Amino acid sequence: ILRELNVRKRLAEYKVDHFVRKYTGKIKGSNIMHRQMAQLYEEKSAIEIFVKSEKGDRNNFDRIVGHIVFFDYRANVLLENAVLVAASGERRLPWMFIQLKRTHENAKTRKREKAKA
Repeated sequence: ILRELNVRKRLAEYKVDHFVRKYTGKIKGSNIMHRQMAQLYEEKSAIEIFVKSEKGDRNNFDRIVGHIVFFDYRANVLLENAVLVAASGERRLPWMFIQLKRTHENAKTRKREKAKA
């Protein structure tokens, strides 16, 4: 049973590694954020991202520092060895996935732009 679990684990790790190598940054985004993330990814340097805090008022932001493992054209980012610095303190995480939040208004605007084109 343990051998079978190890084989499955290695297969899953291979699939994840293959996916990351195949798709990271390959679809080029035209925005400056995508270009900057691609440059940091190539240099293998840490990235610092500020995200809106889930607690408190509208002007509070949490800071996340980590190394980019994966990113795509929609600004979805997977960080390795991430450090989350919030008002409550510092928290170290082996992995952190940050996903661009599409609001309902953004979706409506994009549909209108596609209809015009």
